[in-house]
Amino acid sequence: MQRKVRTGSFGELNVVMLHPLRVLAHKHAGDIYLACDILSGQLIIIKLEPVNNKYQMLEHEFHVYRKLRGGVGIPEVHWFGTERGFNAMAMDVLGHSLEDLFIQCQFQFSIKTVVLLGRQLVSSHSLLFMWYHT
Repeated sequence: MQRKVRTGSFGELNVVMLHPLRVLAHKHAGDIYLACDILSGQLIIIKLEPVNNKYQMLEHEFHVYRKLRGGVGIPEVHWFGTERGFNAMAMDVLGHSLEDLFIQCQFQFSIKTVVLLGRQLVSSHSLLFMWYHT
């Protein structure tokens, strides 16, 4: 089954697209698909961005993820390339999106959740700051 699942910004893949993932729409966005690597059986995310998009961000995102590899909450990226008029990036599925969690919490996070999210953001920001300044 192949069906689009999300919209987001942003060689040959051995994947089967399962369905699109739901994300907030952005006027410069591409598409995000849940896919299955047919060789390993692992679920992955495929992010697509049209090559004629005015704002090309996916390749930069790929390199940032590579530099931050191993950090808490940082997905492993497996591949970046151009296929059939799209830049594409294959990466691990980490779990529910922040949007999914917000909906699940009935559009209201507890103070504890906000503090935990803040700690993760500061930690990720610190890694990114160190990477840009080395």
